[in-house]
Amino acid sequence: MKQSRQLWVIDDDEDEHFLIRAALAHLFPGVRLVSFYSGEAFVNHLTQTELVPRLVLLDLNMPGFNGFDTLLATRMHLTGTQLPVIMLTNSANQEDKALALKLGANEFCTKSGDMAIFETLLRRLVADFGLLD
Repeated sequence: MKQSRQLWVIDDDEDEHFLIRAALAHLFPGVRLVSFYSGEAFVNHLTQTELVPRLVLLDLNMPGFNGFDTLLATRMHLTGTQLPVIMLTNSANQEDKALALKLGANEFCTKSGDMAIFETLLRRLVADFGLLD
């Protein structure tokens, strides 16, 4: 697998993709965003590509493959890689957080519709996971 300077987002909500795209364009214009609107679409793509991103933002509550299903399929397909997967969700449930971390999420973050708060989170994630290296 070859890493690229991309951020992949898996979320069924178009507004979340818009928010992330706007924040990336403002903060890190050289980072390419690739959007997936379902866990199934993401897993299908993952099984057909040699290219992986530097960072994945994964929603928890989606129809079909939810975030847990998608995370598990990702970790099973990419055994031996260090692909950072961040659960970015509306859930603040500690059981959801515990399960996500157990299944291999690197972090569990609660979504904020506030652009300033989201940009602060995105800056930290980009720095922590070397998206710009």
